[in-house]
Amino acid sequence: MLLAAFASAHIILHKRNTGSAIAWIGLVWLSPYLGSLLYFIFGINRIYRKACSRKFFRNIKQLKFPEAVCKNPTIHRYQRISDSILNTYTTEKNEILPLESGSAAYNAILESIDAAKNFIFLETYIFDNDRSGKIFADKLEAALKRGVKIKVLVDAAGTRYSKPPIQKLLREKLISTALFGRKNIFYTIEYANLRNHRKLLIVDGDVAFSGGMNIREGYLEWPQQPVLIHDLHFQFKGLCVQEFQKVFVEDWWYETGEDLSWSFQKNQASLPIEGKSFVRLVPDGPDQKEGKSRQLFLSAAVAAHKSIQIITPYFVPDENLIEMLKIAARSGIEVEIILPAENNLNFVQWASTSILDSLIEAGCKIYLSNPPFDHTKLMIVDSVWVYTGSANWDQRSLRLNFELNFEIVDEAFASKMENLFKMKQKNSKKIELQDLQNLPLWVRLRNSLVYLGQPYL
Repeated sequence: MLLAAFASAHIILHKRNTGSAIAWIGLVWLSPYLGSLLYFIFGINRIYRKACSRKFFRNIKQLKFPEAVCKNPTIHRYQRISDSILNTYTTEKNEILPLESGSAAYNAILESIDAAKNFIFLETYIFDNDRSGKIFADKLEAALKRGVKIKVLVDAAGTRYSKPPIQKLLREKLISTALFGRKNIFYTIEYANLRNHRKLLIVDGDVAFSGGMNIREGYLEWPQQPVLIHDLHFQFKGLCVQEFQKVFVEDWWYETGEDLSWSFQKNQASLPIEGKSFVRLVPDGPDQKEGKSRQLFLSAAVAAHKSIQIITPYFVPDENLIEMLKIAARSGIEVEIILPAENNLNFVQWASTSILDSLIEAGCKIYLSNPPFDHTKLMIVDSVWVYTGSANWDQRSLRLNFELNFEIVDEAFASKMENLFKMKQKNSKKIELQDLQNLPLWVRLRNSLVYLGQPYL
């Protein structure tokens, strides 16, 4: 009883999410020994304590959007909100190329690796030791032999999707590789329920790639194997590349203690970029008290005037996010959400289905995209503001994972993303309220029961 009381006191003091707190307290008292042990391993955020030492780049002066851009009421209102949430730099004159398939993304990335002269920084959640992974490993080895400095950071959990894990092959090729969450008993406890879900590659400080794609063969078509995963990635050029570089340098130092600040010693950009996109990075994770992405999702309902369009593979938002979407729809804002018809995680799909009826009743439009599985993460507000990157609409992304997202302000770019949304919408089926009401009772009970566990999902 004393152990359960101690664990409960810690939960009450440190858990700000009511559902999560209640779920943990219930588990602790139902099984005082096992529940307390699980809470000690999975429930305590030990990462935040190290946040101050992890941050190299602080006290950044915000770049205000030009007056012509701020005439848009959505941007004017949204910037006031996001400036109070974020401490990252808004960069201008960026060029962004959407990479809407695995082949487009991999071809562009591999071409940049082939052209590298100084350094390559790669950070990813999943780096499979499969046909795609071996192509990347060979390209990195060739760059290393040319004298290019290479650093690869892979999440420890993400290496377990293939055997043997990719780090063995990379180290055989003498490629400097580190794992997020090193495998000894002390780090196992600290990182047990955390993931580095970021996807990032920087070449020579000239170009950066980021978005939702991991490195695995399912993104490509192979003989007798069709594409298994759709996704969205981006190529960046311009001032924002240095901001991506800062994220990697911090993450690498945090995990290895090695200082890569030498990579900023000169202006790496070989050509002036005169793009039109404003970009602000949103590095998010359990090293912060409040999830930035969650706050920005909530801010969308405040800033939006006309429309909110969302694509996500995992949709298990908490009650506040659900209410945000419902209030936006009831106020006359068109809220459209595209989810995969066949999810690769059954529990997530069951939990997600349990909340769709209340959203539809409020006026939200929900669509299920046909296979293959769509891993795209995208949010568009009023045809002008785009929020995308690695985060999903679930508790793992919004509270537990280290994520890398970015907001983009550019009407021409937003128009491209809207066209992508509409294309996916045409390949989807709209869910009607009657479809959900016609589900068997046992299915609805199962779905609702699973949703109760959303603090753990």
